[in-house]
Amino acid sequence: MKKKIIFSAMLVMSVMLISACTSDNNDNKVTDAPQTTLTESITETTSAPTEAEVTDTPTITVVETKDTPTPTEPEVTDAPTPTEPEITETPAPTEPETTDIPINIEGEEGMPIGKWYDKNGSTVIEFVGNKMYATWWSGMETPEEFDVAIEKTGDVTYIYNASGEYGKSFGIMSQLEINENGYLYAYEEILDGESHSYKFVPEDKIEEERAVKDFSTDMPKTIESREIKSFVLCLNHYNIEGLGEGTYSWEIKKNDDGKYESRFDGMGPSYVIIQYSQEVDDAFMEGVLKLLDEENVAENNGLFFSHDENDSEYDLYVRFESRERITIKVGSKALDKWPIDNEKFIKYAMSIIPEEELNR
Repeated sequence: MKKKIIFSAMLVMSVMLISACTSDNNDNKVTDAPQTTLTESITETTSAPTEAEVTDTPTITVVETKDTPTPTEPEVTDAPTPTEPEITETPAPTEPETTDIPINIEGEEGMPIGKWYDKNGSTVIEFVGNKMYATWWSGMETPEEFDVAIEKTGDVTYIYNASGEYGKSFGIMSQLEINENGYLYAYEEILDGESHSYKFVPEDKIEEERAVKDFSTDMPKTIESREIKSFVLCLNHYNIEGLGEGTYSWEIKKNDDGKYESRFDGMGPSYVIIQYSQEVDDAFMEGVLKLLDEENVAENNGLFFSHDENDSEYDLYVRFESRERITIKVGSKALDKWPIDNEKFIKYAMSIIPEEELNR
């Protein structure tokens, strides 16, 4: 019995061992089959780099796209460069303006030629070769003749009297300076109250130079202050009855002690017509303010008409303690634009001058 049981057990174990072995073999076969399939999948996957090559192509395109704007950068920076010389060249045309009146000098050694007219007066000079003929006033029948020569001192060129008479001057007129703007300048050598300045321009320019121009400035037309600090009225080439023609000035100033002094002067061509000064009171100054009001002087504040901004014939300056001021000027060619009745002011100024001073 025991032998049967042992034999049966061994038989069972043999069957189980055979089954286990068979199962192992089958498992190996199953796993071997899919391994071959995985290898093929991997092989197919390795073909993916062909897709990577395709994707690499746009990568190059991206680089080219980034490089495209690069050439445009210098174009942008270069664009303003051409404008720079235009800016530097712009002021160049202004240089000829300093010589807009051509110097009419074509004679020997740079000597002027032709007629030149005094812009500030009636004198006419004419150059013919190395001769100069001066007509000092209108109506002068025979011009005065001079030998002339050129002399340079530094950057200044002069025309002087080479005749030996009067030294290098021309009698009543100094030697002439040739200015860079084309004018010939000189000054009066007689010491008088007028101190005339000659300003000669070529004949074809005199009308343009003597034309009246408006140099007026915008200044306040009302004055609040009633306290004058200084007052000046100047009248050149003015004729006062009983005194004659001359250059007259009436000046009032407030001294440091608060008192006012009135001074009236008159100068002829080479002599004193009148000189008188006197201390004045507040009542007299009220009279001056009244004249300013009656003539509406403040309404013309800033007015200036002349043929030359450095030349004026009649001038009025009034300064107030408030620092307000009045300025009115006109040149000799624009006296019709003078807005003030001079006779009223002259009469008031002379009202305090003793009779004996007026009859000297």
